[in-house]
Amino acid sequence: MGLTPPFGTDDDLEPPVGAPTVRAARVDDGPRLARLLGGADDPATIDRALSLVPDADEVGRVLLVAEFGGEVVGFATLVWIHQLQLAGPEAHVAELVVAPGPTAAVAAGTVERALRNAVVDQAELVGAARIGGPGWLVPGTRPVVRELPVGETVLALPALRELRPHLPEDDDAVVARIDQVQRGQGYRLLAVLPEGGGPALAVAGFRQVSNLAWGDILYVDDLVTRDAARGRGLAAALLVAIDDEAHRLRLQAVHLDSGHGVDRAAAHRSYLRHGYRISSHHLSRELPER
Repeated sequence: MGLTPPFGTDDDLEPPVGAPTVRAARVDDGPRLARLLGGADDPATIDRALSLVPDADEVGRVLLVAEFGGEVVGFATLVWIHQLQLAGPEAHVAELVVAPGPTAAVAAGTVERALRNAVVDQAELVGAARIGGPGWLVPGTRPVVRELPVGETVLALPALRELRPHLPEDDDAVVARIDQVQRGQGYRLLAVLPEGGGPALAVAGFRQVSNLAWGDILYVDDLVTRDAARGRGLAAALLVAIDDEAHRLRLQAVHLDSGHGVDRAAAHRSYLRHGYRISSHHLSRELPER
């Protein structure tokens, strides 16, 4: 359905091993919610924690809790709001709280990303038309994607280095490879830039490919959102822009490869949600030196 979360779907990368699990709250979560809120012995805080958990027969509200090591390290409250102008309900995020001192094994950003991904999943599960609430995008405020021409390639490097950490530290060398070698093979860069200027928050590198196996397609070489900008829907915006360019060029399909591993699970979920399917195995072989 293409819901745009506040700061992405994430559609980006899955939290690393050691990330919290997110589930619907249970009645017995009250004391642990009180500990998260900093008042396990305070009657008022305990009452508030208990009030957060929906009653068994309550309709239109859900509490998602992020759990790690037997403790609740964050939660998000969703309320379904029905508006006449929307084709479906709005998934309104009334509150999203992350433990102020999360355990050292799980970063606050990881907890927030896990909760935001769960919010998107819940919204799509009920057929929500959009996600609303503080910090969440509404229709018409999608990230702005534009192409980086020669001369602006350097703006893509911080993001590309997060995806390709083997790249040399010498910016000039990487820019030269892209501008003098890869662009000559049809490689292009799309990016989401911060409003105040500076390096790209998210980048997609792609090229037009023609072969007997796939016909005329766009192939996505690189797609990455910087770690600090994940959860803003930036990768989803790039995928939409790539689709638009493929249609403009009258190409038959868009292809990409994505590695395996726990850290890629959310990326795979995003691709599948966007309409991609797993169509082949990608095999490779390192050539020995001669």
